[in-house]
Amino acid sequence: MSGGLLKLKLAQLKALSTSLGLPSSGTKGALSDAILRASTVASAQIANNKNKRPGPLVVKSVDMGVRNLSLVNLHSSFLGVSGTIESKLKTSGQIGISQWKRLDVEKGFRPDAWTPDISSFDVERLATIAHALVQREFFLPRIDGSSGEEAGRRALTPPAYWPDVILIERQRFRSGSSTSILEWTIRVNMLENMLHAILHTLAPPGTVVVASVNPKAVLAYWTLRTGATRSAKGYKETKAFKTQLAAAILNSPGPKSQATQGLNGSSESKIPLINNLSGLKLETAPRGFNLLDDDSRDVARILGAAKVKDDDLADSFLQGLAWLEWMHGRQRLAAAIRAQDNSDMATAQLADFVIEEFGLE
Repeated sequence: MSGGLLKLKLAQLKALSTSLGLPSSGTKGALSDAILRASTVASAQIANNKNKRPGPLVVKSVDMGVRNLSLVNLHSSFLGVSGTIESKLKTSGQIGISQWKRLDVEKGFRPDAWTPDISSFDVERLATIAHALVQREFFLPRIDGSSGEEAGRRALTPPAYWPDVILIERQRFRSGSSTSILEWTIRVNMLENMLHAILHTLAPPGTVVVASVNPKAVLAYWTLRTGATRSAKGYKETKAFKTQLAAAILNSPGPKSQATQGLNGSSESKIPLINNLSGLKLETAPRGFNLLDDDSRDVARILGAAKVKDDDLADSFLQGLAWLEWMHGRQRLAAAIRAQDNSDMATAQLADFVIEEFGLE
């Protein structure tokens, strides 16, 4: 079934893998099999989702941290769209923002009976934080106006008040070449695991897609799709790159966005969804988010601005957009592979289709 993909060069398969949010290392056969498997599984997972809540597709993207969390709700601009996630993805041509905020974990989720001498981030505390976070932030407002927290108090909240998709940034679980694993790494891993466990427990089966997103895959995707030449790989340079990109997207003037201009020298975006971000204007940005204008692309200004960690906000935003792009790409590829299996498309035609559709060189 993957014969058409094997017609691609190794470099093209690597680029295709990155475009779909997949690892890009391995042989042609391994990459081809992984791409085929991911496209098939993703399509099946989305198609089997039973959340038929009316309205646009809602994706909640969470940037994780042990002290700070950033959450953004991305939604399609087609009001009144109903049906499964699969049908919503097929019609979500424009993307908007309905919520975007940064949370201080310690201050925002402090229980009434808080004891100061207890470690802020022991297991009991993290469990309290995770439970409160799901109740207060992961539910959509009810139609009657009650809050997400009130909705969350109901053991099995109807699917109508859940997002369609919840994305949680995957945390590293290695030592980073140090002699031991840092304590904060263990703590944030625990919080991440607790969130997944609570969400999978509360959400009725087949109603919400809860996905773990690798931040390295997100960065690789945006680097490839913008055509940016990032020779610097340091922490500050990476954060600056993502902040600039998020700012450029939000400054996009309309459907024919020039979101990546200034990053790759091109006047036209290579990113399909960015070209349709007409609803995202400068004033859409949350207060305190230091967007860049044409005269302020100085890295020092970005990194030195502030008390507001705009890089966290950019991370959750770009993560959500990347996931939508990956799913669109996997759906298109799965459809082409089905056409080949049904003998409607020759092996060589599939390879040509993939090269053109994903802009492979």
